Amino acid sequence: MKVFIVEDNKNLGSTLCEYLESQGFEISYYDNFSQALLSIQSLQTRSEVLFLLDINLPDGSGLDLVPIIKKNLNDLARIIIFSAIHDPKVKIDSINMGIDDYMTKPFDLRELLFRINKISPRGKTASFEKKVLNFGKLSISLDSNILIDASQKKIHLSEKEGNLFQLFLDHQQKYISRDEIIDKIYHNKENFNYRTIDNILVKFRKWCSTDPESPLSFQSLRGKGYGLFIKE
Repeated sequence: MKVFIVEDNKNLGSTLCEYLESQGFEISYYDNFSQALLSIQSLQTRSEVLFLLDINLPDGSGLDLVPIIKKNLNDLARIIIFSAIHDPKVKIDSINMGIDDYMTKPFDLRELLFRINKISPRGKTASFEKKVLNFGKLSISLDSNILIDASQKKIHLSEKEGNLFQLFLDHQQKYISRDEIIDKIYHNKENFNYRTIDNILVKFRKWCSTDPESPLSFQSLRGKGYGLFIKE
């Protein structure tokens, strides 16, 4: 899931970026209103996006971004305001604008993750079901890059891992060469660690192994590449 962080305190911004990236989120960070506004206005997506907005920015208010986000993304936007402002009126006015949550600084990162999971597709929102494929007891949400194993445990994929899974689906029942995968997913062969693909396949195979009757099989064949094969 993509997360936009708008926070002028660069130390806090860096901390949020590192923590949420470690939790599997794709991060875009802005430390001022103007840059965030330009990015939001040009944003095009079919997946949900989470916005973490500070109110007091050096060149504007994070609250002024809320109606713009709502206009551009409609139901695809999830918005959390975090601010040092404890005034109940500000909180109420913010919620009336249509935000999903309001957190006062300072806050614990674990609490932030908890609140994100309550309102995002990683929590059980209806939008999580937009594009879900089921294979026996296994499922994958292609919109959110989340695998669900046979015990209903969620496994979060990075953007490139999700893109690789989609590539395998698009070319199921045949092998894809390693060079083709690099060209289509990673775009750069220089300094590429070829074990990366093997490691991702280990992750996919571990997911499959939770269902002994899974129709899915991720295979590799020397000289041909890698492939996803689905039993009829």
